[in-house]
Amino acid sequence: PIPCVPWQSQTSGHGSRVKVDSMAKVADIERAERDKMKAKVEKILNHKIDLFINRQLIYNYPENLFTAGGISSIEHADFEGVERLSLVLGADIVSTFDNPDKVELGTCKVVEEIMIGEDNLIHFKGAPSDKGQACTIVLRGASKHLL
Repeated sequence: PIPCVPWQSQTSGHGSRVKVDSMAKVADIERAERDKMKAKVEKILNHKIDLFINRQLIYNYPENLFTAGGISSIEHADFEGVERLSLVLGADIVSTFDNPDKVELGTCKVVEEIMIGEDNLIHFKGAPSDKGQACTIVLRGASKHLL
């Protein structure tokens, strides 16, 4: 099984501005941000998952930490898709990672990227039958305007 945690961020997504009087202070701020990100990734790693699903962009540094920890990741997952995955895979959607023992992990047998026509899709196979059932029917026409 592939345990996975869909994640809903509670952050506002807004940047910050600071004024500094030296490049050394900029380096200090960058180091503090990296340390903060590493601590957050370590909390996620403590969940012992194989796949992390995020609704937002995952920057290179945390993605590298995930890879080093044996976790694959999916970024830019849409809200409705995450909610459906949660139901079908039996997973909690979480916004904090402080209590791994209180999070219900979802499972499936295989996660793969497939191509249908010109679209790349992520296919979750082998969801647990006691959690929920899902079926996808893909209808394609000659163009986006004709079916």
